[in-house]
Amino acid sequence: MLQPKPKSESGWRTLHLPAWLLLLLKSREVVESEWNVVFPSQQGKLRDRSNTNADLREALDPLGFGWVTSHNFRKTAATLLDDAGLTVREIADH
Repeated sequence: MLQPKPKSESGWRTLHLPAWLLLLLKSREVVESEWNVVFPSQQGKLRDRSNTNADLREALDPLGFGWVTSHNFRKTAATLLDDAGLTVREIADH
């Protein structure tokens, strides 16, 4: 679901991304879409969560990482942000 605006003013956030990630995102080929999202589907539409999970399984299972889920990525990102010295609030905003 794409939410055009947050429920409250505190929902607007500025995310502090590392320089390497900014370079990577800027170097990506832009896929034009009416939603202006960073990672659209191959057809330029919004990605469906179940399709994304299936893509993750297809990539990780053959490598022996069947136990990895999107939640593992979320927890790892939170740990890395904590190690980088971000506050709990900044980590939650991500």
